[in-house]
Amino acid sequence: GVIGGIDDADRMVNVEPLLTIPEAAPVISAINSQDFCQYDETGECQTIDRWEVVPDPETDPLSFVFQNDEAGVPHNVVITSIEGEVDDPGIGDEEFANSDVVTGVVVDYYVAEEVTWEDLPDDWYFYCAVHPNMNGTGTLVEGA
Repeated sequence: GVIGGIDDADRMVNVEPLLTIPEAAPVISAINSQDFCQYDETGECQTIDRWEVVPDPETDPLSFVFQNDEAGVPHNVVITSIEGEVDDPGIGDEEFANSDVVTGVVVDYYVAEEVTWEDLPDDWYFYCAVHPNMNGTGTLVEGA
């Protein structure tokens, strides 16, 4: 169509996206207020309590995509050290990431300013600040 006498093709000539999300960025999702999940190849979001992260080799800082698919409900992702043991974890005293609280349905890309995935301990804790019952432990998995 034409808006203001300018064809579509001419209107967006010098526009660049404000943010480009790396294709290999780790992804975590929420479809309810009970658990985090990850989509499988069939499109089903499988509940997780262990997030195995393959860091994006193209990005140095800790970064991930959070896909909040619960319409009208706020969620976020907080990553901390673990208080206790991996089989009985709690929120640790060192915080590595705290994404914005976003109300679904939305995709949010989080980038830590001064933290890399390699800065995290071998095992770490993640949870939703709005729904702390949404939680689990995470670890790095090299090039899976």
